[in-house]
Amino acid sequence: MAGSSLRTLCLAYRVLTPAHNLEQKDEKGVFNIEKSELVLICIVGVKDIPRKEVPDAIKKCHRAGIKVRMVTGDNLITAKAIAREVGILKDGQ
Repeated sequence: MAGSSLRTLCLAYRVLTPAHNLEQKDEKGVFNIEKSELVLICIVGVKDIPRKEVPDAIKKCHRAGIKVRMVTGDNLITAKAIAREVGILKDGQ
């Protein structure tokens, strides 16, 4: 999925009872209830489609001698796929 510029999401659920502690967190602020006994429903790929004017704007930058850089928190494979899609990277880079 990452190679197709898709962000991967897992959807899951957990059956809760009144006895579960819904407020207790670990040292990183993650609720303990969210860390175990989850039932995976599916894994989906979500595409954040770049605005249609982006590839042309990147071409104009390249013609002007501007090196375009993309800052993202995406997985490296996803980021490279998006960069190729909009023209920041060329095939083989």
